[in-house]
Amino acid sequence: MGSYQLNEMDESKHCKELDALLTDIQLSLDLINATLLEFEFLKHVDQLQTLYNPEVVSRAIYRYEKYWLPLVSAHSKTQATDLEFVPPIDIHWVWHVHLLAPVSYRIDCEAVCGRIIAHKLRPKAELEILREKSRLVWEEMYPDVPFQVDNVFSQDKPTDVESKIGYNILEAASRQKLFFYQVSLPHYSDKDFHVHSLRRYKMFLRLKKKNPKTFLVPCYDIDIVWHAHQVHPYEYASDCSKILGFVLKHDDSVNDRSEGSKLNNANDVTRAMWFEEFRVPFPRPGSMFRGNPPQGRLFSITSDFQKSLLAPREMDVKVSAVKISDLPEMEANSLVISVQLETDSGNHQKPKSKKKKTDLYTNLVSVTNDNNLEVDHPEGLVQFTATHTRNIKI
Repeated sequence: MGSYQLNEMDESKHCKELDALLTDIQLSLDLINATLLEFEFLKHVDQLQTLYNPEVVSRAIYRYEKYWLPLVSAHSKTQATDLEFVPPIDIHWVWHVHLLAPVSYRIDCEAVCGRIIAHKLRPKAELEILREKSRLVWEEMYPDVPFQVDNVFSQDKPTDVESKIGYNILEAASRQKLFFYQVSLPHYSDKDFHVHSLRRYKMFLRLKKKNPKTFLVPCYDIDIVWHAHQVHPYEYASDCSKILGFVLKHDDSVNDRSEGSKLNNANDVTRAMWFEEFRVPFPRPGSMFRGNPPQGRLFSITSDFQKSLLAPREMDVKVSAVKISDLPEMEANSLVISVQLETDSGNHQKPKSKKKKTDLYTNLVSVTNDNNLEVDHPEGLVQFTATHTRNIKI
C-alpha cells in the first residue's frame, strides 16, 4: 500500500483505499447491526446491576451448566434449531461472557454437551418472544426449578458439584463490567460511527494475519465489534479460519497498563505496526481508554434522594409521642419534663432565641407500673429531658 496521510486527501477517498486493501477480509455477518445489538445487550445488563454481583453470577453459572446447556442439547441437534432457544437473563449473561472466550467455549461446550451450542444476537422484542417459548420447555423438563429467578440470593449454589467448565466465567464477568464502562458513550449506539469501527476491525484482522504471533491490542471501537463477532461462535470460528487459519483467542485478562507491562508494550507495538501498514494513526477519538470507573460516583440516584438534596438543611420535626424505658423507681410527682424550643428570628445575623416551657405537658406525664415514662401530645413534642429528683437524666 502506498504511503499517504489522512489530511492529504478527503475522507471518502481515504476510506475507499482502505476498503480496497481489505477485500480479502470477508465476514459472514452484518457486524454493524450485530454491534448495535451487542451494545444494547450490555446496556440492559448494566441497568440491572445485580448481574454484576458475584453471588448472582456464581448461581447463574451453575444454572447455565446444570440446566441450560443440557436443555438446548436435548431439544436441538443443529445450529439452526439452537437459535430457537433463549435463556433467562441471569443465564444469558454468563453465557454471553463465556462466548467471549471462543476457544475455551468450544472446549467447555464439548465437555458438557458434546458439541458447540450456537448463539445469535437479537433485538430485545425478539428475545422476549423466544425466551417465553423457552420457558415452557424449561418448565416441562425441570418442573421443580424456576426459570426466572427473582431472588437469586435466596438460592444457594450447591458446593459439592463438580464443573466441567474450565473457563473462569466469574472473573470474566467482573471484567465485562469494566468493559461496558469504556463503551457506555452515546456514539457507541450510532450506526454511522460503527461503519468505520467495522473497517478498523477488518484492519485489525489484516494486521493479525500478517503478524500471527504478535500480541495486538484493539481500541474499544474495534473491541466491541470483535465482541459482537465472537458471540456468534460458528460464524466467528469459520471466518477466523478462512482469514487467519486459526480461531483468534480473545484475552481480556491483560489489564495492567503500567509502564513496561505486557499491555503497555503491546499497545506501543500495535500503534507502530498499524501506522506502518496503513499509514494512518491507530488511536481514534472516543475509542480510547477512559480510565477506571468512578467507583459509583456517577451511578444513578433515586428521585427521592434528588428531592432531599433540595430540602432545607434545617427543618421542623414533629414528635407526637415519646416513651422512655428502664427508669429507676420513682413517684410520679418527682418527675419534671423540660421542653426546649428554638425559634428563628428571621435575622440570620442574630442567634436563634431559645424558650423553655415546662407547663405545656404538666398533665400529660404518667409513670406506668413497669417504670416507663410516656409522653404524648397531638401538637407535637420538641426537645425534652426527663429528670429524676436524684438528678438522673434520661
